[in-house]
Amino acid sequence: MQLETTTTTTWTRSRDGADRPAWHAQPADGHVFQLENSQSNWETSDMTLSPIAAATLQATGLSTASNICAQFIDGYQEQRPFSLDPLQLLRFILLTLLTTPPNYHWQQFLERRFPGYTPTRQPYEAVELQIVEEGGDARRAPETFSYRNTLAKWFIDCMTVGAVLNTVAFLVIMGVLKARSPGSIWRSVVDDTIPIIVAGYRIWPLASIVSFSVIPVSKRIVFLSFVGFLWGVYMSLVAARV
Repeated sequence: MQLETTTTTTWTRSRDGADRPAWHAQPADGHVFQLENSQSNWETSDMTLSPIAAATLQATGLSTASNICAQFIDGYQEQRPFSLDPLQLLRFILLTLLTTPPNYHWQQFLERRFPGYTPTRQPYEAVELQIVEEGGDARRAPETFSYRNTLAKWFIDCMTVGAVLNTVAFLVIMGVLKARSPGSIWRSVVDDTIPIIVAGYRIWPLASIVSFSVIPVSKRIVFLSFVGFLWGVYMSLVAARV
């Protein structure tokens, strides 16, 4: 049995407002099969990652690479063939997943508390500059780089509070992941915190100065993650021994 159809063309308006043709195949018995050339009803969900999620994934990727490099270096120093230790790699990945989000919020807090750029005028004078122009843009008070705030962030994050908290978190989390006793973890914190911080002074003070003074806060995690790749190799070697 052959199905006879007649084809008609109508115009439909799609969701974006454009007129597009719709083809209707109409059998002789009156039933209508409609094939409409319009946008699908399925909406593609927004897959854009949040800044904190992107930073965490990026840091995890770099820590994975740095741990593999550290295991290779460790094997080379001991003159043995390279053999990847997946358990050690997994510990370092978990460490990164646990510590990156707090560090992200810590950087945001420092920038809010000690902004790198501050208005050059007093607040009551700056209000006069908040005038909406014809184009819809608002004038902002001129800003200048704050050396005092930058040095404050550098001292708090790199030399004192940030360095201590990150080092202690590293030793505690790594000890827990290795199922060590609380007493053993505490001894590791007491014995290894200062040596790790002092070792970090070889790389992080300069990196932090560049980060706080040149790198925008939205790109700061990217820059620090790159520096952290080198530091991660050292920390991976330490993690294998603590």
